[in-house]
Amino acid sequence: MGKNKFFTGVLIGAAVGGLVSLLDRQTRKEVVEMTKSCGTEFSRYAKHPQLVVESSKEIYEKIRTTAGQIEEDVKFINEKIDDIREITPQVKEIIDETKDTLHTSSESYKEVFTEEESEEELNRVGSEPFKGY
Repeated sequence: MGKNKFFTGVLIGAAVGGLVSLLDRQTRKEVVEMTKSCGTEFSRYAKHPQLVVESSKEIYEKIRTTAGQIEEDVKFINEKIDDIREITPQVKEIIDETKDTLHTSSESYKEVFTEEESEEELNRVGSEPFKGY
């Protein structure tokens, strides 16, 4: 019983709201024009029912074509996701190898530069004149 009152109240509220909005002259004018336009279209379809069938076929074909395109796009995206899933471990391995190589190289560079600095220090000290203390 409560549901009947609810929907009845909603319908009455919508009707009252619609009537209140018709107090505006521009709104009334637009509603009359829209009603005439809908009436004209309805009469045209009533006189020529094959137009309904033709337009329905056109809409169906557009929907079917769009659905086919969406299906192809989803397949393409799924294939790319699968490719990424396959490539990701390989890329991770390459990154790890590169990181290890750079770390090893940096250690080697540190050793080389440390050795060169020590040799330069010895050469510099050896070439300076003796200053007595």
